Amino acid sequence: MAKPHAPAFVLRCRIASAINVRRSRLLPRLKKKTYAKMTLISANNTLLNISTNNNNNNHHKYPLKDHDPLISCSGTKYRSGLTARSCNDAALQIPDDPRWRKFGQYTESGPHGNVHLPLRFISFDGLCTIDVVVQDQSVKGVASYAELGIAASNLVSRCAVARGVGGIAMNVGQSVTMGLILTSYDPVVQCQVKGPQPSRASCTLLTQTMTSSVTPRTFGLPADAKADVKLPAYFHEPSRQCVAAIFTTGITDTSTYYEMWEAVVAVTGMCVRAGYSGTAFLRGRNRQLFVEVTSEMRRLDQV
Repeated sequence: MAKPHAPAFVLRCRIASAINVRRSRLLPRLKKKTYAKMTLISANNTLLNISTNNNNNNHHKYPLKDHDPLISCSGTKYRSGLTARSCNDAALQIPDDPRWRKFGQYTESGPHGNVHLPLRFISFDGLCTIDVVVQDQSVKGVASYAELGIAASNLVSRCAVARGVGGIAMNVGQSVTMGLILTSYDPVVQCQVKGPQPSRASCTLLTQTMTSSVTPRTFGLPADAKADVKLPAYFHEPSRQCVAAIFTTGITDTSTYYEMWEAVVAVTGMCVRAGYSGTAFLRGRNRQLFVEVTSEMRRLDQV
């Protein structure tokens, strides 16, 4: 995973010692979309009913083996203000690997597939994301990363570059059960130049294995009887070269593990990718939670 050029990184990634955290507006989650025919489930388990009617599906520069993905752009459904620079970078994060894999939802009962969903590719500045989605939690989608990359490139070209809006690509891969969602995002992230630096490969593995349930939970300090998730809470992969820690400012807050997963993905894509640790702020319903991604476990008084 290559580091971005310094000027592009400094432009958007907030470095702790030099740049103030940009407290941008928190965009709403993807809501339930109603089209016709096909149903997909997004990374946050939101059901999306998809129409397969698309008059432009023969215009792809790189057709897939058996069929072209069907692309639909909509600033209303998938947000507007997307830029070519950010979204092209997000698409370039998809590995160029031709081997077929099974993509499936990672649920509390275990994984469905050898590539776990949710799976998100995020730009260096955090402003554009591409989520891999499947038909439902019990379905495995078969595709190669190379196929996903081609579909993502076409999706970005058709929607973000040409129109500045997000969109969805359907019928991606060999099993025609997969899709890609392109949308804008704007996390509040601060990168730390000094201190232990986590491994990007380890952090990527962590995002593939940490829980991402959308069930609301109460996060709070150990002394708070109302909190069912006691903080700090830690997640790490086997090597412990990447550790995600959830902290609170001291106030109990409500959130989901999915929102914590989003934070880890954002820090990995914006900070760890460039060789830094980092923290995502303003998490939770009342914006009292923050998630630190580093290579060691630290107590709240050490943050």
